[in-house]
Amino acid sequence: MNVKKIILIFCFFAAAGWFNLSAQDAKRIDSLQNIVNNGTVEQQLEALARLEDEYEASDPQKAKEVAIRLLKLADKHDNKKWKASAYNQLGSICFMKGEMKNAENYFNHSLQVATEAKIQRAIQIARVNLSSVQRTTYRFDKAMENLQLVLTYFEEQQDQEKITLALSNIAATYAEMGNYERHNEYALKAVTICEKTGDKKSMGILLANLCTITSRQKKWEQSLQYGEKAVNLFREINNQYMVGLSTAKLVDAMLKSGKMDSIIPYTDEIIRISDKLDILPLKGEALNLQANYYLETKNYNEAKELAFKSAALIDTTEKTNLSMLYETLTETCIQTNDRENALKFFRGYKDNYEKITSEEWRGKVAEMEFKYQTEKKEMKITSLQKLQKFGISLTILGGISALAFIGLLVYRHRNQKYINELAEQKILKLEQEKQLLATQAVLDGETAERTRLARDLHDGLGGMLSAVKLNLFDMKQGAIIDTEDISRFDKVMELLDSSMQELRRVAHNMMPESLSRYGLKVSLEDFCNSFPHVKFHFYGNENRLEPKMEMTIYRVIHELVNNAVKHARAENINVQMIRDTDRISFIVQDDGIGFNPEKISSGSGLQNIENRINSVGGTINILSSAGAGTEITIDIDLNQPQNEQN
Repeated sequence: MNVKKIILIFCFFAAAGWFNLSAQDAKRIDSLQNIVNNGTVEQQLEALARLEDEYEASDPQKAKEVAIRLLKLADKHDNKKWKASAYNQLGSICFMKGEMKNAENYFNHSLQVATEAKIQRAIQIARVNLSSVQRTTYRFDKAMENLQLVLTYFEEQQDQEKITLALSNIAATYAEMGNYERHNEYALKAVTICEKTGDKKSMGILLANLCTITSRQKKWEQSLQYGEKAVNLFREINNQYMVGLSTAKLVDAMLKSGKMDSIIPYTDEIIRISDKLDILPLKGEALNLQANYYLETKNYNEAKELAFKSAALIDTTEKTNLSMLYETLTETCIQTNDRENALKFFRGYKDNYEKITSEEWRGKVAEMEFKYQTEKKEMKITSLQKLQKFGISLTILGGISALAFIGLLVYRHRNQKYINELAEQKILKLEQEKQLLATQAVLDGETAERTRLARDLHDGLGGMLSAVKLNLFDMKQGAIIDTEDISRFDKVMELLDSSMQELRRVAHNMMPESLSRYGLKVSLEDFCNSFPHVKFHFYGNENRLEPKMEMTIYRVIHELVNNAVKHARAENINVQMIRDTDRISFIVQDDGIGFNPEKISSGSGLQNIENRINSVGGTINILSSAGAGTEITIDIDLNQPQNEQN
């Protein structure tokens, strides 16, 4: 049975160190921890980054804690370089776990920080990481656009290691599209560089990918040789995670070539590695390979059981994994006469396969490569022209003069057109500002009214109810009441207490006292802790914002969480907030029933949230579908004029 195997994760970890902790590693970790505790700030930042690399393969949770610590320290000292690095590390951990949405979010933050600080190397690394997520989710045009920029930069820098990284990822993109000739072309270029530099890790990655591609081309002997060499290289450098991934590729080639002898021992080894490192997608892949083995040996019930176990572990946001899973499930259901599920899984496989082979994707990637090659040739031509004789330069100068005259005429025409467009833009901007002022006025009025009502309820009606309770209590002390009436009296007192508690709750929700006293973090923690299944996480500095901004963010999160609790039927709700020096982002996720954002976009609740976010110049992104939960991401630039603190 032919099963497509993933290549992209190998390329993503080409620059990462995945290995088990030896005695030497433990000594190195102790040394780094000592620097973290006693070094200068710059030394602490570098040590934390290296410490995260040490933990990433053996203890992902510990690695995440170190990366968050690095982010906080870098943010405290406004160190853009290490801040970008921390975001990259957090994204890498999410990528390893199959959490593609979170990974992409962290990589985008890294790219933004590096771009603002103009740190070119960090920009290119963030682009490589983003391309891995984009390739995973079949956005091949975006992946190739990023990789061509990376390749151009590192070719100019003559950085052979990073050129290999870019070539490997480009090859992987072609492989995912089914264009094996282009894959081999780029992969062999990278192999040639690795042979010169002695980079065993990158060589192992390339050999493992070549194992998969030659297997698809039915070059069995060559495929098995590539796979065995890759596994041996990773064993040699003690990189256990990559041993597991390369072994999976070797087992896939063995299945296709009919060599069944060592498949179960190999897959058991992969499962042991995945359990040790807590990498569920890798374990799911091993179970899927075992299911294929039992299909080939006609043990169909065992194959079906393993396939469904694999389905519970494989990350279905990775479309290649989804194709692999659908194909196995289809075959097992056919062999066990489960016609209904067989048809369902076959349709899923067919739809997924058509996406990867569509001519639209191929055309976009070909266009990007053509653009890259054209720019490269133009640079060479420009370089040669500088060496030509003075006479040729004069001829060119005359041509340029003629073009300049023509350009002057064109400029006059375009300048007039630009003036007209500028006038239209100013009119549009004035209209938008007018609408924004109206929205802000409505929201300011709403906040003032909430404050007044909360104060009136708490001080006015609350005080009156307290007085009623005291008078009733005094009346009870000075009167003779029958036993039956005492029971009624006590019930009235209980109802009065409940009414006072409800009054306090309503007043608090309208204008929480903790928001004005302690700020956004404390008030949101109090609010989220009032629900049993709502978790709140805060990253970054805790400086207070302008009161109107704090109220806007609190109201938005308050309404999003209430919507999830009331309508989404969610079991778990996760609220995350990331505070940078110049921006603030927050995410509200739930595992509820989801919805179609296009069908509900006109609802008053969502419209109120959008109005609040627009009033502070923020952006909102909604990801949801029926049965798949909801993720709402909001990003606000604190440097916009309306958001600058007094």
